[in-house]
Amino acid sequence: MDGRRPSRRDAEKGDSGVPQDIIAHLKLREGWRTAVYKDSLGKPTVGMGHLLTADERRTYKLGDEVPVAVLEAWAQRDAKKAYEAAQAQAATCGVSDHGSSAR
Repeated sequence: MDGRRPSRRDAEKGDSGVPQDIIAHLKLREGWRTAVYKDSLGKPTVGMGHLLTADERRTYKLGDEVPVAVLEAWAQRDAKKAYEAAQAQAATCGVSDHGSSAR
């Protein structure tokens, strides 16, 4: 525990610890596709921009539908990685997660 009082946003975090409003925003911004497609670089992608790994490409081919539960798990994992990187950058710059300015 970091000593601060839990916020409403903390209570609304998903399994990944990323607030659900952030996930929803990412889906709107990135888009959400259930079938594997090629991204702008020609790489197999699905969900909200999840780049398929080599193992995932063996299971899901271009045009294949991916189960929503799998897409949601990948979205949570990908969002967690990005969210944690953003938090680390903010901390380095002295910005709190409450949107306040540098200390």
